Amino acid sequence: MGLRAADLDSVGRGYLDLWARSAAKVELMDAWFAEHGFLRADGEPAGAAKVYFVALNVARLNLDRLEQHVRERQRDPLADLDAYLVAKTKANGDDA
Repeated sequence: MGLRAADLDSVGRGYLDLWARSAAKVELMDAWFAEHGFLRADGEPAGAAKVYFVALNVARLNLDRLEQHVRERQRDPLADLDAYLVAKTKANGDDA
């Protein structure tokens, strides 16, 4: 996204932390499956397989939330000021 963690507000850093932690867990499971296989010798999924797709989906959702938050924060920084000035002008009865 072209950001540093320092560029994020506290909510953004929270989303980044959640994504990084969930993505790291998926990476660990991927490494374990690569070494030991996804299926046991009896053809049943390995124990971690029960939570693998949940963890993968959580990582995806956290990345989506982070991206949405960043996009919302990157909108025109003067939009709030413009809205405030328009509202203040109308409240004062000015037509400007």
